[in-house]
Amino acid sequence: MASQVQGQEQGYDWIFIEIWVETGLRTPPILELICRRSDLYEIVDPRKNYQVIFSTPDYMEAAYWLAEDEYQRVTGKLVNPLLDQPDEDDEV
Repeated sequence: MASQVQGQEQGYDWIFIEIWVETGLRTPPILELICRRSDLYEIVDPRKNYQVIFSTPDYMEAAYWLAEDEYQRVTGKLVNPLLDQPDEDDEV
């Protein structure tokens, strides 16, 4: 029973998650910015078993850390900037 309670607590220790990608590469690496209930912002790498690679109590500092390394926050549909975009007159 104790392990079940610990698992439930771990599942609810975050408030929101943002996905950030480095779009300048052919296969963009993805990082996650996680806002913890403990007022800590962690940047984790899913490719490295969700290892925490940066943490701070300040959201803006975490976002700046990502932006400084040319990561962009994913909102809606992210189109690869390396692909040719269709002209407005072209049918999609």
